[in-house]
Amino acid sequence: MCIRDRHADRVHQHLFQRLHLPHVQLDELRTRLRLRSGVLWLWLVIDPCTKIIPVLHCGPRTQQTAHAVVHALCAVLAPGCVPVVTSDGLPLYYYALTAHFGPWVQRGRRRCWQVAQTLVYGQVFKRYRRRRLVAVTRRMLCGTAQQRWEALQRLGLSGRVHTAFVERLNLTVRHGVAALTRRTWATAQTASGLLLQTEWW
Repeated sequence: MCIRDRHADRVHQHLFQRLHLPHVQLDELRTRLRLRSGVLWLWLVIDPCTKIIPVLHCGPRTQQTAHAVVHALCAVLAPGCVPVVTSDGLPLYYYALTAHFGPWVQRGRRRCWQVAQTLVYGQVFKRYRRRRLVAVTRRMLCGTAQQRWEALQRLGLSGRVHTAFVERLNLTVRHGVAALTRRTWATAQTASGLLLQTEWW
């Protein structure tokens, strides 16, 4: 890691702590390394209101990586901050979110994990046919539609479950980082190298 990257990392750690993010959107970008067999995923989290990107993570599309992404998000949030979360239909997000947002409670002699009652999480399922979008389904996995509507309306948003902001970010990142561009010769050689390029961007 060069001096420039170390400095950027220190600035990020200094500024991105105890953040109050009332709403975040999560998504992942598919790319590949120089070797064609090396498929990689870039996981992103964005706050639609401030356009802050609190988490960037490179890794496979697995439950362990989803946990790492949500864990990194919790690390920069202020204590007690539980944002309204929206994502695509990837089921890995649900298990990671419910495992991180909530308290341990005592029930008799046992301690049990209880998902935070303030967690509001919705997913957008998109169905494609021959690379064309044919159907969009929205579903609430945590909280109610009324809770989501009221929380997003207070932020000046439409109140609907969508991932428009993070999908727009995906396109911007692909244009800004050569290694993420589709059909490019500038593929990254390592996952850490791709992450450094994206972080510096």
